[in-house]
Amino acid sequence: MAKSPRPRREAQPGTTPGEALTEPAVPALEPPASRTLREAVLTWCSPPLVEAVRREECRLTEHQHAAQGLPLLSEPSGLAQPGPHGWMAGGSSYSALHQAWARLFNDLRQRVERRELFLEGVRLAPQRGTMPEEISNSWAADLEFNLARNTISLGTDRFGAIAVSAFPPQRALAALAPTPAPAVEEASSDNTVTHKDSDSLSSSPQRGRSSSEPAIRRAVLDYWTEIQAHVQQRDGQLPVWSELARTLQKRMQRASKVNSLEIIPHVSTIRTRLPRIYASIVSEKGVCF
Repeated sequence: MAKSPRPRREAQPGTTPGEALTEPAVPALEPPASRTLREAVLTWCSPPLVEAVRREECRLTEHQHAAQGLPLLSEPSGLAQPGPHGWMAGGSSYSALHQAWARLFNDLRQRVERRELFLEGVRLAPQRGTMPEEISNSWAADLEFNLARNTISLGTDRFGAIAVSAFPPQRALAALAPTPAPAVEEASSDNTVTHKDSDSLSSSPQRGRSSSEPAIRRAVLDYWTEIQAHVQQRDGQLPVWSELARTLQKRMQRASKVNSLEIIPHVSTIRTRLPRIYASIVSEKGVCF
Protein backbone atom coordinates (compact mmCIF):
# COMPACT_ATOMS: atom_id res chain seq x y z
CA MET A 1 0.00 0.00 0.00
CA ALA A 2 1.53 3.29 -1.08
CA LYS A 3 2.07 5.88 1.58
CA SER A 4 0.38 9.19 1.08
CA PRO A 5 2.87 12.05 0.67
CA ARG A 6 3.46 14.19 3.76
CA PRO A 7 2.04 17.70 3.42
CA ARG A 8 4.70 20.33 2.89
CA ARG A 9 4.87 23.39 5.10
CA GLU A 10 4.20 26.44 2.99
CA ALA A 11 6.45 29.43 3.37
CA GLN A 12 4.79 32.48 4.83
CA PRO A 13 4.72 35.66 2.75
CA GLY A 14 8.04 37.45 2.90
CA THR A 15 10.08 34.33 3.82
CA THR A 16 12.06 31.79 1.87
CA PRO A 17 11.17 28.08 2.05
CA GLY A 18 14.21 27.47 4.28
CA GLU A 19 13.17 30.20 6.66
CA ALA A 20 9.66 28.76 6.94
CA LEU A 21 11.07 25.62 8.59
CA THR A 22 12.84 27.60 11.31
CA GLU A 23 10.98 28.14 14.58
CA PRO A 24 11.01 31.71 15.91
CA ALA A 25 13.67 32.25 18.54
CA VAL A 26 12.45 32.69 22.09
CA PRO A 27 14.00 35.83 23.58
CA ALA A 28 16.15 35.07 26.60
CA LEU A 29 15.25 36.77 29.86
CA GLU A 30 17.77 39.41 30.82
CA PRO A 31 19.20 39.28 34.36
CA PRO A 32 18.19 42.12 36.68
CA ALA A 33 20.12 45.27 35.85
CA SER A 34 23.10 46.22 38.00
CA ARG A 35 23.68 49.70 39.39
CA THR A 36 26.58 52.08 39.87
CA LEU A 37 27.85 52.76 43.38
CA ARG A 38 25.89 56.01 43.60
CA GLU A 39 22.70 54.35 42.36
CA ALA A 40 23.24 51.46 44.78
CA VAL A 41 23.56 53.83 47.74
CA LEU A 42 20.31 55.56 46.80
CA THR A 43 18.51 52.28 46.08
CA TRP A 44 19.59 49.87 48.81
CA CYS A 45 21.22 51.75 51.69
CA SER A 46 19.25 52.85 54.75
CA PRO A 47 16.96 55.79 53.77
CA PRO A 48 17.47 57.58 57.14
CA LEU A 49 21.25 57.48 56.61
CA VAL A 50 20.86 58.85 53.09
CA GLU A 51 18.65 61.68 54.37
CA ALA A 52 21.15 62.44 57.15
CA VAL A 53 23.84 63.03 54.51
CA ARG A 54 21.53 65.26 52.48
CA ARG A 55 20.63 67.35 55.53
CA GLU A 56 24.30 68.04 56.22
CA GLU A 57 25.00 68.78 52.56
CA CYS A 58 22.30 71.45 52.52
CA ARG A 59 24.11 73.35 55.31
CA LEU A 60 27.01 74.12 52.94
CA THR A 61 27.35 76.10 49.74
CA GLU A 62 28.37 74.29 46.58
CA HIS A 63 31.86 75.82 46.80
CA GLN A 64 32.31 74.70 50.42
CA HIS A 65 31.06 71.22 49.66
CA ALA A 66 33.46 70.82 46.72
CA ALA A 67 36.37 71.56 49.07
CA GLN A 68 35.47 68.53 51.23
CA GLY A 69 36.26 65.93 48.55
CA LEU A 70 33.00 64.08 49.22
CA PRO A 71 30.27 62.86 46.83
CA LEU A 72 27.12 64.94 46.46
CA LEU A 73 23.74 63.24 46.87
CA SER A 74 21.66 66.44 46.89
CA GLU A 75 20.88 68.56 43.85
CA PRO A 76 23.20 71.61 43.67
CA SER A 77 20.13 73.86 43.66
CA GLY A 78 19.23 72.54 47.11
CA LEU A 79 22.53 73.59 48.72
CA ALA A 80 22.93 76.72 50.85
CA GLN A 81 23.35 79.97 48.96
CA PRO A 82 25.96 82.61 49.88
CA GLY A 83 24.56 85.71 51.59
CA PRO A 84 25.39 89.32 50.69
CA HIS A 85 28.35 89.26 53.09
CA GLY A 86 29.49 85.71 52.32
CA TRP A 87 28.44 82.54 54.02
CA MET A 88 30.59 80.37 56.23
CA ALA A 89 29.98 77.02 57.88
CA GLY A 90 31.74 76.17 61.11
CA GLY A 91 34.05 73.19 61.60
CA SER A 92 31.24 71.28 63.32
CA SER A 93 29.22 71.33 60.06
CA TYR A 94 32.14 69.82 58.12
CA SER A 95 32.63 67.18 60.81
CA ALA A 96 28.93 66.29 60.83
CA LEU A 97 28.97 65.81 57.05
CA HIS A 98 32.02 63.52 57.20
CA GLN A 99 30.45 61.50 60.01
CA ALA A 100 27.17 61.14 58.09
CA TRP A 101 29.06 59.80 55.07
CA ALA A 102 31.08 57.42 57.27
CA ARG A 103 27.85 55.92 58.65
CA LEU A 104 26.39 55.59 55.13
CA PHE A 105 29.51 53.91 53.73
CA ASN A 106 29.57 51.51 56.70
CA ASP A 107 25.97 50.58 55.94
CA LEU A 108 26.99 49.79 52.35
CA ARG A 109 29.97 47.70 53.53
CA GLN A 110 27.77 45.73 55.93
CA ARG A 111 25.25 44.94 53.19
CA VAL A 112 28.07 43.65 51.00
CA GLU A 113 29.49 41.60 53.88
CA ARG A 114 26.06 40.06 54.60
CA ARG A 115 25.81 39.15 50.90
CA GLU A 116 22.78 41.36 50.40
CA LEU A 117 24.75 43.13 47.64
CA PHE A 118 27.36 41.83 45.20
CA LEU A 119 30.14 43.76 43.46
CA GLU A 120 31.93 43.41 40.13
CA GLY A 121 34.54 45.65 38.54
CA VAL A 122 37.35 45.87 36.01
CA ARG A 123 40.78 45.80 37.63
CA LEU A 124 42.67 49.09 37.22
CA ALA A 125 45.66 48.51 39.51
CA PRO A 126 48.22 47.15 40.14
CA GLN A 127 47.67 45.46 36.74
CA ARG A 128 45.03 46.59 34.29
CA GLY A 129 42.30 44.20 33.19
CA THR A 130 39.67 44.34 30.48
CA MET A 131 36.95 42.04 31.82
CA PRO A 132 34.80 42.45 34.98
CA GLU A 133 35.71 40.25 37.91
CA GLU A 134 33.92 39.55 41.17
CA ILE A 135 34.98 41.55 44.23
CA SER A 136 34.77 39.20 47.18
CA ASN A 137 32.16 39.97 49.86
CA SER A 138 34.71 38.91 52.49
CA TRP A 139 36.76 42.05 51.68
CA ALA A 140 33.87 44.39 52.53
CA ALA A 141 35.33 45.89 55.72
CA ASP A 142 38.36 47.32 53.86
CA LEU A 143 36.63 48.61 50.73
CA GLU A 144 36.94 52.33 49.96
CA PHE A 145 34.27 53.75 47.65
CA ASN A 146 34.58 56.60 45.16
CA LEU A 147 31.07 57.41 43.96
CA ALA A 148 32.15 60.18 41.58
CA ARG A 149 34.44 57.85 39.58
CA ASN A 150 32.49 54.66 40.36
CA THR A 151 35.63 52.93 41.64
CA ILE A 152 36.58 50.78 44.63
CA SER A 153 40.02 50.67 46.29
CA LEU A 154 41.38 47.90 48.47
CA GLY A 155 44.99 48.43 49.49
CA THR A 156 46.98 48.56 46.25
CA ASP A 157 44.09 47.06 44.27
CA ARG A 158 41.68 49.34 42.46
CA PHE A 159 38.60 48.43 40.43
CA GLY A 160 36.56 50.59 38.05
CA ALA A 161 33.24 50.38 36.17
CA ILE A 162 31.69 49.00 39.36
CA ALA A 163 28.44 47.09 38.97
CA VAL A 164 26.36 46.47 42.10
CA SER A 165 23.59 43.88 42.15
CA ALA A 166 21.31 42.23 44.68
CA PHE A 167 22.02 38.87 43.01
CA PRO A 168 25.27 36.90 42.75
CA PRO A 169 27.14 37.48 39.47
CA GLN A 170 26.23 35.11 36.65
CA ARG A 171 29.66 33.47 36.78
CA ALA A 172 29.18 32.71 40.47
CA LEU A 173 25.73 31.27 39.80
CA ALA A 174 27.18 29.02 37.11
CA ALA A 175 29.87 27.79 39.48
CA LEU A 176 27.27 27.01 42.15
CA ALA A 177 24.93 25.18 39.77
CA PRO A 178 24.64 21.50 40.67
CA THR A 179 26.39 19.15 38.22
CA PRO A 180 24.33 16.32 36.73
CA ALA A 181 24.76 13.02 38.54
CA PRO A 182 26.64 10.44 36.47
CA ALA A 183 24.96 7.26 35.27
CA VAL A 184 25.24 4.44 37.78
CA GLU A 185 25.45 0.80 36.86
CA GLU A 186 23.54 -1.68 38.97
CA ALA A 187 22.86 -5.39 38.64
CA SER A 188 19.30 -6.55 37.96
CA SER A 189 17.71 -9.81 39.08
CA ASP A 190 19.05 -11.66 36.00
CA ASN A 191 22.61 -10.45 36.73
CA THR A 192 22.61 -8.13 33.71
CA VAL A 193 23.96 -4.64 34.15
CA THR A 194 21.49 -1.78 33.72
CA HIS A 195 22.00 1.97 33.83
CA LYS A 196 20.25 4.29 36.24
CA ASP A 197 20.15 7.88 35.11
CA SER A 198 20.51 11.09 37.09
CA ASP A 199 16.73 11.75 37.18
CA SER A 200 16.13 8.66 39.31
CA LEU A 201 19.12 9.50 41.48
CA SER A 202 17.83 12.97 42.16
CA SER A 203 14.89 11.58 44.10
CA SER A 204 17.17 10.22 46.81
CA PRO A 205 17.89 12.59 49.71
CA GLN A 206 21.24 14.37 49.60
CA ARG A 207 23.06 16.42 52.15
CA GLY A 208 24.02 20.07 51.97
CA ARG A 209 22.84 22.62 49.44
CA SER A 210 20.79 20.25 47.23
CA SER A 211 18.74 18.96 50.17
CA SER A 212 17.81 22.35 51.64
CA GLU A 213 17.19 24.37 48.48
CA PRO A 214 13.99 22.61 47.35
CA ALA A 215 12.33 23.29 50.71
CA ILE A 216 13.47 26.93 50.68
CA ARG A 217 12.30 27.32 47.09
CA ARG A 218 8.83 25.96 47.96
CA ALA A 219 8.61 28.38 50.88
CA VAL A 220 9.55 31.33 48.63
CA LEU A 221 6.94 30.31 46.03
CA ASP A 222 4.25 29.90 48.71
CA TYR A 223 5.10 33.37 50.03
CA TRP A 224 5.68 34.93 46.58
CA THR A 225 2.58 37.13 46.45
CA GLU A 226 3.38 38.73 49.81
CA ILE A 227 7.04 39.18 48.84
CA GLN A 228 6.15 41.00 45.64
CA ALA A 229 3.60 43.18 47.43
CA HIS A 230 6.33 44.18 49.89
CA VAL A 231 8.71 44.93 47.01
CA GLN A 232 6.12 47.23 45.41
CA GLN A 233 5.61 49.05 48.71
CA ARG A 234 9.38 49.69 48.79
CA ASP A 235 9.29 51.26 45.30
CA GLY A 236 10.81 48.20 43.64
CA GLN A 237 13.63 47.65 46.14
CA LEU A 238 14.50 44.00 46.66
CA PRO A 239 13.76 42.26 49.96
CA VAL A 240 16.21 42.44 52.83
CA TRP A 241 17.53 38.88 52.71
CA SER A 242 18.11 38.49 56.46
CA GLU A 243 14.54 39.62 57.28
CA LEU A 244 13.05 37.41 54.57
CA ALA A 245 15.08 34.42 55.80
CA ARG A 246 13.66 34.78 59.33
CA THR A 247 10.12 35.11 57.97
CA LEU A 248 10.48 32.05 55.75
CA GLN A 249 11.88 29.93 58.57
CA LYS A 250 8.92 30.80 60.80
CA ARG A 251 6.48 29.86 58.04
CA MET A 252 8.35 26.60 57.41
CA GLN A 253 8.27 25.79 61.13
CA ARG A 254 4.49 26.34 61.28
CA ALA A 255 3.98 24.19 58.19
CA SER A 256 6.22 21.48 59.65
CA LYS A 257 4.08 21.20 62.78
CA VAL A 258 0.98 20.66 60.64
CA ASN A 259 2.35 18.48 57.85
CA SER A 260 5.39 16.87 59.51
CA LEU A 261 7.74 18.29 56.90
CA GLU A 262 11.49 17.73 56.62
CA ILE A 263 14.03 19.28 59.00
CA ILE A 264 13.86 23.07 58.80
CA PRO A 265 17.08 24.75 57.58
CA HIS A 266 18.85 27.21 59.86
CA VAL A 267 18.23 30.92 59.24
CA SER A 268 21.84 31.40 58.07
CA THR A 269 21.41 28.58 55.55
CA ILE A 270 18.21 30.13 54.20
CA ARG A 271 19.90 33.55 54.07
CA THR A 272 22.84 32.17 52.07
CA ARG A 273 20.64 30.37 49.54
CA LEU A 274 18.01 33.11 49.09
CA PRO A 275 19.70 35.38 46.47
CA ARG A 276 20.28 32.46 44.08
CA ILE A 277 16.79 30.98 44.58
CA TYR A 278 15.12 34.39 44.27
CA ALA A 279 17.08 35.17 41.08
CA SER A 280 16.03 31.83 39.60
CA ILE A 281 12.34 32.46 40.31
CA VAL A 282 12.56 36.03 38.97
CA SER A 283 14.03 34.69 35.71
CA GLU A 284 11.32 32.04 35.41
CA LYS A 285 8.50 34.49 36.05
CA GLY A 286 10.04 37.27 33.98
CA VAL A 287 9.95 39.84 36.78
CA CYS A 288 12.07 42.90 36.09
CA PHE A 289 13.38 45.61 38.41
